[in-house]
Amino acid sequence: MQVRTIEDGFDYQMHEIFKGILLEIYEDEQADRVANEKEIQPYSDWLWENKDELGKAVFEAYDSYAGIDKETEKYNSKVTV
Repeated sequence: MQVRTIEDGFDYQMHEIFKGILLEIYEDEQADRVANEKEIQPYSDWLWENKDELGKAVFEAYDSYAGIDKETEKYNSKVTV
């Protein structure tokens, strides 16, 4: 039996992605924008422009939680020719 904790929950994991991994990248990029005298982007706009990074972070969090290969195995196509 595997015991799940609050840290395993979806809300917690998404919060960690938003306030951890991605926020750090965002803050670094905004510091560069300030140094180059460019306008700072709102975090939500930056996330949209970097949706691939967001998707990658979510994918990796789910993979560590459930294992993508194991979890998606039942959905693999069984087409025969």
